[in-house]
Amino acid sequence: MSSPFFSIWLRPRKTIRLIENSRYSNMVLVLVLASLYGIYDVAQSYNPILGDMPLSIKFLPTDQVYLMILNALTWGIVATFLESGIIFLLSRLLYGEAKFRSVFNAVTWSKIPILVDTFFIWLPILLIFGREYFALALPFDWIDLLKIIPLLLSVILNCWYLYVVSQCITEVNKYESGWQGFFVIFSSGFFYIVIYALLLLLF
Repeated sequence: MSSPFFSIWLRPRKTIRLIENSRYSNMVLVLVLASLYGIYDVAQSYNPILGDMPLSIKFLPTDQVYLMILNALTWGIVATFLESGIIFLLSRLLYGEAKFRSVFNAVTWSKIPILVDTFFIWLPILLIFGREYFALALPFDWIDLLKIIPLLLSVILNCWYLYVVSQCITEVNKYESGWQGFFVIFSSGFFYIVIYALLLLLF
């Protein structure tokens, strides 16, 4: 099979079906991908609206950066397991046939667009500019317009992620319509936010 890192973008259903019976379903590889998703949450925490982070990672002490990365990688696995569990339960309520491991594979591999967004857009921006990147001047000039381009690319990648994950969940559950997979993903988002908020309150 062709590399799922590329085929998942345009042929998500066929790709996840082939992954199920290949070396790409190896738990170690899947956990590595899941852990990398935690970096996405760290990148999002640099949003000046959502987080209170320093202007740039380069101003943080080295040991603090290492601890942040370790926490992010750990959280990536926990968050992906949690998300997969919610999607698995909702899928079963809608007569899905997938086992938890299949759902976990589908959810994890579907995050390829998110990882591209993280490592090729947000991390380079935050490493170079920090939160100063979000300080758009008024009135806008051509430099500010250039700043908007990565934001638009990020929106496109996140929308594409919704398409990919919906198709993958549709495939592993053997649903007839991709809309069933999308409904499961859309519904799981609400429960995920509630559980995530409760975890923040507890810890």
